[in-house]
Formats: sequence, structure tokens, C-alpha cells
Amino acid sequence: MSCTKRQSHGELPAPRIGPGEQEVGNVDPADQQHKERAALKQIKRSFDWSRPLDLQAVHMNEDPGAIVIVTLNSPREKLWGAILDLSNVGLSLRGVDLISFDDLVSTIKAGDVFTSGVVFFPMHRVERMELDLPESSILSLSQRFAQQTGQDPAPLLTSGFLVGGQE
Repeated sequence: MSCTKRQSHGELPAPRIGPGEQEVGNVDPADQQHKERAALKQIKRSFDWSRPLDLQAVHMNEDPGAIVIVTLNSPREKLWGAILDLSNVGLSLRGVDLISFDDLVSTIKAGDVFTSGVVFFPMHRVERMELDLPESSILSLSQRFAQQTGQDPAPLLTSGFLVGGQE
């Protein structure tokens, strides 16, 4: 087997390129930009700009009344509660600060009335929103609430507050 000058210096041989393949290192940047712009134009043409962006469909498909954990920024806060309304303007939520969750459970167990207000957060403050779901063997906050109080949190959080009369 003969060794080429290129291989004798510890370099790898050039990869073999099959039919219909391009060599990655020799892609013309202008050609790549042209392809990316063409793909973007195709996406823009296929998107219906006359319809408002439906955040429920695009992001998480949450329905009003869904129990979520929301992370806000400026200042950083974490909340647990029920979505009352979600739009491209912001989020209306009824719930408590995550730090106060155990206090809420104690209040309900003691038979006291739950008096959380409805809060609105502009969308620029909403950093993350996730459904309150169990994770493997760890109970969700909703399940913990129900287990400790004997009540379903959804009706407690949404009763009389859902937009459009959904309850």
C-alpha cells in the first residue's frame, strides 16, 4: 500500500463523495444563504398573516382552566395556578406564588376560604409555562393538593372566573 504525501503527515485522506452528494467543506456561503432565503420566503407565503397568532395552538395548547406552573422574569417569580385567559397580549391566572403553596394547602385543610385574586401578566414577563403534570413517581402539585385537602384544585381556582363562561 502506498502512502501519499498528505497521509504521511498524519492527515486523514479526503472523504469519498458519492453520486448526488456535496462536499460539505466546499459549500458556497452565498449559495447557502440563497437556499435559506428561499426556504424562508416559502414559509412566509404559506403562513396566513391575516389571522392573529393563537398562542394556545402554537405553544402548549392549554385550555382555560388548565393548571400550570408559570415562571416570570423581571422580577423572577414562579406561580402555580389555573389559566383564566391566554392571548398574545398576556396571561390571566388565578393561583399562588410557588413559595406559598404549602400555606394554601394548610388554609384549605383548616376550612378557611381561599381568597386569591386574578392577576394579569403581560406576555413579555412570561418566561416559561408548563402544565402541572406528574413526573415518573413524583406527584404533580395538583395531585399533592388533592391528596392533602381532599379537593380538586381546578374548580377551586376557576370557579366564576373563566373567560367566556367555561367552567
